[in-house]
Amino acid sequence: EPWQSFLTFTGAFVIFSAWLPYFPSPVGGGNIFYHRVNSFFIALISITVSIYFNWYRANNYRHQRVIDEQNKELCKANERLNKEIIVDSLTGLYNRRYLAESFHIRFRDYIDRKERKPLTCLMLDIDYFKQYNDTYGHQQGDECLVEISEIMKKSLPMETARIIRYGGEEFVIFIFNCSEEQAFVYAENLRKTVEKSHFLRRDTTQGYLTVSMGVYTEIPDSTDHSEMRGFICKADEALYEAKRAGRNCVKVYK
Repeated sequence: EPWQSFLTFTGAFVIFSAWLPYFPSPVGGGNIFYHRVNSFFIALISITVSIYFNWYRANNYRHQRVIDEQNKELCKANERLNKEIIVDSLTGLYNRRYLAESFHIRFRDYIDRKERKPLTCLMLDIDYFKQYNDTYGHQQGDECLVEISEIMKKSLPMETARIIRYGGEEFVIFIFNCSEEQAFVYAENLRKTVEKSHFLRRDTTQGYLTVSMGVYTEIPDSTDHSEMRGFICKADEALYEAKRAGRNCVKVYK
């Protein structure tokens, strides 16, 4: 700091000047004055240089802080942008871009683990949703999608589940370390919760909104990293079986 430089070099000059008479010059005592003048200018230059370097370092530090803050803001903006890219703006769930660009990494890491544990894929479809949209309008349809999404978040183990909006009214759900029996319980509980949520509709014989679900569970093989698509296809086949069975039910791929 400037005050430290001033005290240090001024103190050195004072001490030097005070002790100078006790060390007489061989060429005569008249040189003491010149020695003091020289030491004064040396101290003054030292103080000036020290203050300059202190200012230089402080200025660099301020600039670096500004750069660091800008980098932090840029990182936060990139994180927000990346999140917006992989998250569906309507439901707040992951979208197909997340499935294609990010989830496959998590899938590969999971199947490469030494402990081989089951993985479940669920396909959910809102029954006659196009008809619901045509009857009540797209705004009401969007509200329905948001409500169904919230039900899924509450009905599924979010610490191990990844819910992805696959299409307009279709959702794919991966649940790690989930057996077929557990998956069926989750799916049936979700179906019943939607059924009892009083989404009334006059365009179907049931009189309320329902969902159909397909379930596929398997212990993935670490030698095949392309199995994610197979999980989705088999869960989708089970979903179509649920639709053929009259909808508003859960079917397990066999």
